[in-house]
Amino acid sequence: MRTRFLDGLRGVAALTVVFDHYWFAYFPVAIGATNDPSHHAYEWVIRQTPLYILFNGNFAVCLFFILSGFVLSQRFFRTGEGFDLVPTIAKRYARLWLPAAGAILLAYWMMKLGLTFNQRAAFQSGSDWLQGLWGFTPTFHQAVVEAGQTFFLDSHNFDGPLWTMHIELWGSLMVFGLVTLFTKYTNRLAVYVLLGGLLWQTYYVCFVIGIALCDVVHSEYYDKIKARIGSSGWVLLLVGLYFGAMPSGPLEHTLYAPLSIMTSTTIAQLVIEAHILGAAFVLGGVLTTVGVQNWLNSRPAQFLGTISFSLYLLHFIILASFSSYLFYYLIVGGHGYRASFIIMLIPSLILIFTSAYLYAKYVDAGAIAASKRVYSGVAAINRRWQIRRRGRKLAIESTSNQPVAPPIVAVKAAE
Repeated sequence: MRTRFLDGLRGVAALTVVFDHYWFAYFPVAIGATNDPSHHAYEWVIRQTPLYILFNGNFAVCLFFILSGFVLSQRFFRTGEGFDLVPTIAKRYARLWLPAAGAILLAYWMMKLGLTFNQRAAFQSGSDWLQGLWGFTPTFHQAVVEAGQTFFLDSHNFDGPLWTMHIELWGSLMVFGLVTLFTKYTNRLAVYVLLGGLLWQTYYVCFVIGIALCDVVHSEYYDKIKARIGSSGWVLLLVGLYFGAMPSGPLEHTLYAPLSIMTSTTIAQLVIEAHILGAAFVLGGVLTTVGVQNWLNSRPAQFLGTISFSLYLLHFIILASFSSYLFYYLIVGGHGYRASFIIMLIPSLILIFTSAYLYAKYVDAGAIAASKRVYSGVAAINRRWQIRRRGRKLAIESTSNQPVAPPIVAVKAAE
């Protein structure tokens, strides 16, 4: 099954994250970042309706993680071949780390040159979240350290969206490990159920869901399942969008208020679980709905898919620099709030798309090529090590199997 449309889905999710952060910065009531009643009335409308799905970055992140589980496990379910584990891990790390490190260094230089204006813009928008960004004096050493540890620790001072990177890396390693296990263990359903239960309250369950969906898609039963679902794929999509549109923060006066009463978990945990469930249903709906697949295969969606990682990495930097500068001076210049936001947003999106395209072409593509070289190099080293290990083992075995010579006995010559 060709799954090129998943690139388009990833691109749409990346664009959702962009909108989420711009709404966090300029319409904080709509996102639940503040409950200031004096803020713009239409923000409450967005927050209380399914329109929130357009700005729900956390839901989009859950979709990223499920897509990673699906895409990374495809090779096994298509061919039955496992991974050469060590080179595959090295390749994955190089592919993710190089673009992320570049974004961190870019953010450092923007701060060092005094090109961040988010505090000034936050004074006008009332967003405590925007006010709190980049509130420190950067050093090059700090940027280098963060570039090194962001995939192992939750470290994202220079580029906020990088909070997902350590989850993405460890989740990817979990996928490779499970697929390697599957080459020897066929009762995969038990593994999915067990891990799903253990990881349900974490983002790592998304990777398990992605693997399970990929398993179903490449199974002999998929065509029957798809035929039975038929047009009901739209129902899966609508259910997914319902859960995916659950807003963060307080749920009073929203469609989800009854759910908060029916559960004993915290609101924050309920929101995460709803977004994970919503992302799973959305992907299930996409996988069974040809019309949606065709739309995601369109040129605009595929373009978004091509630049999705770069879009994710760079938009935050542009938000805190160019966008904040333009918004602040439009407000100071006497333009209204909404007019200033719209005038600022249009060139900001143009700059984001252009920067993401160039970054994808010259940095992300380079990272992909470099990761392949890393794979080849590590695989070659691994092969040489295995050959030497086998050689040593054979030498030991051959030595131990050699016949032992009889002891030399001194014989006294007969007189």
